[in-house]
Amino acid sequence: MSEQTTPMASEEMLIASFEERTSKSHDSDVQLPIRQASPKLSHNGNVVELPQPLSNDNGESGLDGNSLSESWEDIRTPDADANVTNAIESGEMARQPWELRRVWWDYEEFYDAIEHGDIAAVKAMLDDGANIERKADDGGTPLVIAIYELQWDIIRLLLERGANIHHPVIDTPPIFHAISGAENAPAIMQLLLDHGASLEVTSGPTSMNPLHWAAVKGMVHAADFIISKGFDMERRCLRGKTPLILAAERGHTTVVKLLRAKGAALHVRSNNGGTALMWATSEGHLETVKFLLEEGMNVEDRDKEGCTALSVACDHGHVDIVQVLIERGADVNTLSDEPMSRTPAMEAALSGHTEVLQALLDQGADLTMDPPGGVALLERAMKAGYLDTVKTILKHLGGPDYPTQSVALQMAMAGSHATMKSLMTTVSIMYPHIDSKSACSGDLAWIKWVLDGGGDLVRSRAMRHLLHLIPQNAHVIPDLN
Repeated sequence: MSEQTTPMASEEMLIASFEERTSKSHDSDVQLPIRQASPKLSHNGNVVELPQPLSNDNGESGLDGNSLSESWEDIRTPDADANVTNAIESGEMARQPWELRRVWWDYEEFYDAIEHGDIAAVKAMLDDGANIERKADDGGTPLVIAIYELQWDIIRLLLERGANIHHPVIDTPPIFHAISGAENAPAIMQLLLDHGASLEVTSGPTSMNPLHWAAVKGMVHAADFIISKGFDMERRCLRGKTPLILAAERGHTTVVKLLRAKGAALHVRSNNGGTALMWATSEGHLETVKFLLEEGMNVEDRDKEGCTALSVACDHGHVDIVQVLIERGADVNTLSDEPMSRTPAMEAALSGHTEVLQALLDQGADLTMDPPGGVALLERAMKAGYLDTVKTILKHLGGPDYPTQSVALQMAMAGSHATMKSLMTTVSIMYPHIDSKSACSGDLAWIKWVLDGGGDLVRSRAMRHLLHLIPQNAHVIPDLN
């Protein structure tokens, strides 16, 4: 399942990007960000918040260009600062209605009133001409801010005043944000639907619909509400994932159970052939895996690369899931398809998951299925630097008494000339009766003793590393065999 090897696929990256920009909410999972404080001007005891200068995508300020996305209220004329100062000095500031003060003020007090549920202040500002669609510094519209703060009266007020029910925040329409309202989600979503919102909208690079979003976020109340509206539970995003697969991938077992209780199909596959079981396995969601197995998912189902759930679990190092799958009858010696024919044990070894490898070996995994006799697998594990995995393979192929603490093994796994030189230097310290410096004078007899200590499985690779270090003495290597 090459597509699933990156835990954060496109739709998850979009969500993660949104969550990184968030800071507080009644829902702990998805929140809106903290807005940056605006610069303030103080004069004779009066404090006036000034708007930030507009800037384009390169951080340059200006009043022209298509890259300026903020509304006209932020545009400051050359005399704006002077007007503010004059207004303060004359006392006109306090007497100006909201709509005439737009050039001076940013919208912080408007957003604060929404957050704190001050409906009287919000009404007054709207009456005075506040822009109902103007986004805060964090990208939130007044409507989305009210949704996250669960300000019901203000949500209704904004909708009655004509707030755009489709205005996206972080590329996502308001009804998607309402989904994150936990137990409050159904009521908020119904309110939005009553004012023209639709469940048929999609969002993100993989075109997720609201039920996809609820599945990814684990919002069981929203999912139940959407399903109650007759929404098709089998719709797929552009990666071919149904809500069931998305919920399983994120480990939201409660949502998976809801979808199954409502009749969602179990044996569905994403574009790469992955089942819900495989996706849950790839992310290490043990409880979800157990539930899907109880529901009847087949442990031997394969994706388009011929990988089973066990292969996926071994590749990702989820030993607890490996054990569960084996208990359910998974074949520990199954081969994936060409050109990367691998057993689960090979997947574990080549990823350095020693505990998983040992669990497979305990259940009869055969490393010799990797020709010739498992030696190539050992070589690749040594090249990758997985010392513990290498030791496990050596004991499996060479027997429980095979030496795993030898200098030869360290030489075989040395990843650079510097490491080899260091080993050569320390040989005389580790073995006082050996003079490693004799290698410089052509006396290499001591090397045979060192190589013999590593055994036949280690010898050839250790010898190759020595050849690179002392190529002028290559003619003596055959004598060491």
